[in-house]
Amino acid sequence: MAFKSTQTLVMIFYSNAFDYGHKGYAAAISILIFSIIMLVTVFQMIGQKKWVNYD
Repeated sequence: MAFKSTQTLVMIFYSNAFDYGHKGYAAAISILIFSIIMLVTVFQMIGQKKWVNYD
């Protein structure tokens, strides 16, 4: 097992859901992960309009 300070958010989710049985805490972490991914996706979609060049 990794050190507590080097665990990623996904590993913390997995540990809480399947190792410790804290399903509610794991669900909250999964919503946080989903929100972060959605924010990155929105920023990429907004920025993508500036990357495309239709010559």
